[in-house]
Amino acid sequence: EGDDIYGNVNVPPSKEITCKTLTLELCGITTVQWSSATGDKDTAGAVDKPVEGNKEIYFRKSVILYERDTAEVLSPEDRNFYFEVKLPPHLPSTFEGLYGQMVYHAQLLLDSGNDKTDVVYSKPFTIVSGLDLNFIPEAAAKIELCKYKTIGKCCSSGSVTADWTIDRSGFIPGEDIEIHGAVQNDSRESVQLSKVSLIMVVDYKAKKWRRREKREVLAIEKGATHAGEVTVWQDQLRVPPLPPTGLHRCK
Repeated sequence: EGDDIYGNVNVPPSKEITCKTLTLELCGITTVQWSSATGDKDTAGAVDKPVEGNKEIYFRKSVILYERDTAEVLSPEDRNFYFEVKLPPHLPSTFEGLYGQMVYHAQLLLDSGNDKTDVVYSKPFTIVSGLDLNFIPEAAAKIELCKYKTIGKCCSSGSVTADWTIDRSGFIPGEDIEIHGAVQNDSRESVQLSKVSLIMVVDYKAKKWRRREKREVLAIEKGATHAGEVTVWQDQLRVPPLPPTGLHRCK
């Protein structure tokens, strides 16, 4: 974000192209759309009705690479075009999800003089937006989780306690989330496993409609904790490359 995108557009010399204007267009856009069921879902008459989604454009810039008064065949000298475009600041990161996507692409547009503009080439590019945790005070807050559950009945009942601590709430890709804690089984039954997951939660909005997607990014788990045993957690979850929470400028 805020960087310069620069490069060259090369038109193969083997192709004879008649051209009046050759334009490079760079665009960033978000689309959100899904279907909702109408009718009785338990009957054969249920159908999926498309929901009109939302679209949001963050920027669109055009660079004229070649221009003539009338359409002409591109000469061998007019086959290589340099371009440089400065991106606007605070662009949301590239993202693709279940109900929407945030994409950036460069398109080569050809006007051959017949009142029609054709897209002759399209290539996506990736935007990675940063997130400064120093401006998010709650990112330094410790996370403490204690869950207690009774297992069994009457005289044979017991309890299982899961107790975890994470030293802070905010992390960036490449950092390790340090997990400290234990699962204590004071019951007469075995706990099959204990597991810690990093979950991405995405909220999609399309006018008055809402959808939520939950996706497990990664997880670690330990085996059984038998009756009277304690499973100790001193483990790490390394945060993979992910778009930052918030996706600035995305409404």
